[in-house]
Amino acid sequence: METPPGAPLKEKLRIEMAKLREMKFRHKVEYIWDYYKLHIVITVVILLIIGGLISTRFQSPAPRTALLISWNMGAVLDEHLEGLTNVLNERILGETSDERIEIVSLLFIENDPTISMASTGRLVAMLTTGVIDVFILDSRQLLEYSINDFIQPMENILAEVKAKSPEAYGRIEENIVFAPFESGENNMTERIMGINISGSSLLSELWFVEQEIFFSTSATSENIENIVQALIAFFE
Repeated sequence: METPPGAPLKEKLRIEMAKLREMKFRHKVEYIWDYYKLHIVITVVILLIIGGLISTRFQSPAPRTALLISWNMGAVLDEHLEGLTNVLNERILGETSDERIEIVSLLFIENDPTISMASTGRLVAMLTTGVIDVFILDSRQLLEYSINDFIQPMENILAEVKAKSPEAYGRIEENIVFAPFESGENNMTERIMGINISGSSLLSELWFVEQEIFFSTSATSENIENIVQALIAFFE
C-alpha cells in the first residue's frame, strides 16, 4: 500500500506502521534507513551540535562512554535503570573515572506505533554508527536479533570471563542461551548468543522486573574488555 502524498500525518503514520508490521526485522531496518536516513542523519547532527554547544558553554565536556547498553525489552522504571547504571559504573569504572557506562531504553510497543517507530529509527541510527555494545532483550528479541545478525556469538567473551573470574563464570555457565546463527551462506548453527541474567545477583539486589532478561553482545561492538567486566558485574 502506497502512502497518498496529501494524506494527513495520522493516516500516513497508520499506513507506514501497517507496512512495517508485515516485514521481518532486518527489512524493517532497511526500509526505515532507506526512507528516513535524511531525518536520522539530520537528527544526529543536531544532537551533536547541541551537545558541543552545551559542552563549550559550561566548559565541562561530558564523560566518554565506556560502554553503551541498549535496553530493548519493554518499560522499566527510570529509577531501576538509573540504579543499574550507577552500580555498573561503580563496580567497573569507579568514582574517579572520566568515562561512563550508559543505558539507553528503547520501547517497542505493538499498540503504540508512534513510540515503536521512534525507537526503531533510533535503533537503526545507533546500529549504523556502531555505538551499541550490549543489548538487553527478551526471549523473542534474542531469537530475532540472532537470526538477523544484530548480535554476535559469545564464546570468546565467555572465555575471557572464565579467565578473569572463574566464580562468576560458574554462575554464568548455568544461564547460557543458544540460538540459531548463520555462520556462512545458508549455514545455520546453534551458538551461544545470550546469557539469561534474570536471576543474577545484581538484578536481584535492585528488585528488577520478574521476567526473563537476556544479555547479548552487539554484532558491531569490539569493546570486549568492558563487555566482559559488565557481564562479571551482573554475577559476581
